[in-house]
Amino acid sequence: LAWAILEMRIFPVETELSVALGLSLFGVYFALGLGLIAAAAIDLEHMYLPDAITLGGAALGLLSVPLRPEITWTGALGGAALGFVMVWFPFIWLYAKLRGFPGMGLGDAKLLALAGAWFGPFGALFVLFGGALQGTLVALAVLLTKGRIEEPEAVREERRALQEAIAAAEGEERAALERELAEDPIGAEPGEGFGQARLAFGPFLVLACLELLLFQEPIQTILHELLWVVE
Repeated sequence: LAWAILEMRIFPVETELSVALGLSLFGVYFALGLGLIAAAAIDLEHMYLPDAITLGGAALGLLSVPLRPEITWTGALGGAALGFVMVWFPFIWLYAKLRGFPGMGLGDAKLLALAGAWFGPFGALFVLFGGALQGTLVALAVLLTKGRIEEPEAVREERRALQEAIAAAEGEERAALERELAEDPIGAEPGEGFGQARLAFGPFLVLACLELLLFQEPIQTILHELLWVVE
């Protein structure tokens, strides 16, 4: 990862960089890369994206704007807002109104805000739709090979532990635990069928973020050419 960031982000413009700026750019991009990989690993095992990574990464993206000439404050702030709203409104708020439970977690919305803070509105759009496409392909592959999408074992164990704690508790403590279980998006057992299956979406959003981190310019060029051909 460190070499890829140097190769893709630092070396192509090394003649324009001072040593201090080059090291600063490497530091923030490397921190982003490591944070994204950690987020993917945690989400794969626990179906949870920590705020320390998502919100912290978004804050780092905003704070590092002066170091990154490819983006402006307006682009970073607008991208972060767009990324959050694109997930929160249709997939969390509206989906929950229609079906009684959210289609995505709030952590995914925060991860899209991180993408927007680093890569602007284009980045937020690419990460959402690129992640969705790659996630759909993987989900179909899992269904074809295994016949079903299973929750991570750690998620099932955490649910069982909470249910046992509820059974042992009484009074206000029990009521508080029951509310916690009811409000948890993965607090109930998943239903049967593809539409009820639960797949951690964060790793696919992370994959799209890493693709932008390393190959943003060629991705933009390819998409521009494709859109020009369609027009």
